[in-house]
Amino acid sequence: MKILSLLFIVICLISLINADVFSNTVDFGLVSKSKFASQTFSNIALPTSSFNLEGIQVVILNKTSNQAFNHNFISTCTIDFTSGGRKIVSFSASNIENQLVFPSPYLVQISGNVNLTVSIYALNVEPEDISIAYYMKWEENSGSKTIVKLTRTATSVVSNFSTFSVPQGSGTGFIIQNSIPWISNAEAMNFQASVSSGIISLSFIEQMNGQNTLICKSLPIYNDKFLVKMSGCDNVISLFKGATYVTQAIYNNTIPLKNVIANFGFYVGYPTPTPSTTTTTTGGGGSTSPSTTHASTSTATTGGGGGSTSPSTTHASTTGGGHTGPSTSSSSHATSGHHGSHSQSESGSHSQSESGSQSQSQSDSFTTTTAGSQSDSFPDSSDGPSYTSGSSGSSGTYIWNGKGVKIDIF
Repeated sequence: MKILSLLFIVICLISLINADVFSNTVDFGLVSKSKFASQTFSNIALPTSSFNLEGIQVVILNKTSNQAFNHNFISTCTIDFTSGGRKIVSFSASNIENQLVFPSPYLVQISGNVNLTVSIYALNVEPEDISIAYYMKWEENSGSKTIVKLTRTATSVVSNFSTFSVPQGSGTGFIIQNSIPWISNAEAMNFQASVSSGIISLSFIEQMNGQNTLICKSLPIYNDKFLVKMSGCDNVISLFKGATYVTQAIYNNTIPLKNVIANFGFYVGYPTPTPSTTTTTTGGGGSTSPSTTHASTSTATTGGGGGSTSPSTTHASTTGGGHTGPSTSSSSHATSGHHGSHSQSESGSHSQSESGSQSQSQSDSFTTTTAGSQSDSFPDSSDGPSYTSGSSGSSGTYIWNGKGVKIDIF
């Protein structure tokens, strides 16, 4: 154990040499079954007053054992970092096991005070004293580096981010979806799903030029009847002005479910466009014009069978999008600046059903519901962390807090 501890400390020191990682812990207090608890910590400790956030991870700790709080005891949870009334980072019970890392040159700029609001509805019978540890990978906001500023936004299968009910069916699946028009070109990344137990999948689908492109399909990991986490989609993908984007959830409907949710939180950026030129020769003379490319793909139905009216495709993986982007050799499908806003809130109730279980039925008997279209496009200016008890994750860098907690981060 001493050898392992020393190894983790050495790895941590190597990590700190390669990148600045700031950590802090706030005491939350007691949580126990059937008691909703919420606290806001104002002006939390930060690495400096103005910096670029490269990544963040949050862990809920049992203060007595200094180990991670049992995730099976988390019925609902939201952990929100806000600055100037704007939500800059948010985790929920279904994605707190995922760390959030932004690919260069995309960064979240933070300046001024940051507040941390933690709300949790726990299931543990005996009260436990918990704390919230957060780890930030950051760099100085010197202005000398070319970056693309990210803004957090969100979509939902319902137009007001509220909870909804899943009626009992044959168990082959209940589909609910909602669409939004997109008003400006952008690059999107770090899709994190906030859902309830009983979820089968949450997808983000592009509809453009008569074709459906699967951007992200987030799938659940269950431990018996408990939802542990949803897979994230970390690829950088292009979103296009004029396209319609559909957020689609499939829930197990073996039994009726109440007060469930299905939202995507993700980040968008607007790189400065760098259009390429294509030269054509006419009558010995040359003319140049900007050219852009957008690969189209064929459409095939998956997951829901022939009876589903929902759009889905087979050309994208479950952890990434059908787009790759942004391109460095051809034109960038983006414009600079912050475009559009959305007044709806995603802070609705997040009551989870414990009785749902994962189902991957391929039947054609899915029930489909389409919610009312959201009237505005994102981004929403108002509006994943990972603890591993076993082997390391693919990211491969550890932070060791000196008290027996190993954090797989960045």
